[in-house]
Amino acid sequence: MSFDLTVLLWGAVIAVLALGLGLAWVGIRRVRLAEALSRELRADMETLRRETSELQPYALQLGERLGAIERRMSHLSDRQAQVESQARSGPDYDSAIRMAKAGATPEELSRQCGLGQSEAKLVVAIHGERP
Repeated sequence: MSFDLTVLLWGAVIAVLALGLGLAWVGIRRVRLAEALSRELRADMETLRRETSELQPYALQLGERLGAIERRMSHLSDRQAQVESQARSGPDYDSAIRMAKAGATPEELSRQCGLGQSEAKLVVAIHGERP
């Protein structure tokens, strides 16, 4: 009986050692895989850093160009408002055309609608009564 117990104990010790070796081997494999993955991630991060630093001057140039475009758009918007304001306060072409169709003279259009002499003559020539 003592022989069976000794064999059984040695069998248990060997099984525990085999299990421990198996677990150690699995652990070592996982550590190696994790290290390989870590190396790949570091390489990817370095590639991204390099690409980012290469793109930085272009991003700065685009920012400067965008600022210039925004300034130009602001200027054009201001200019458009000025033109529209001048158009509202300028000569009254609609009234001048109606008056010309009714037979008004260039002098009347110039005086009443704020047109220059040449403009008034042109409006009468285009829209005035035809003989």
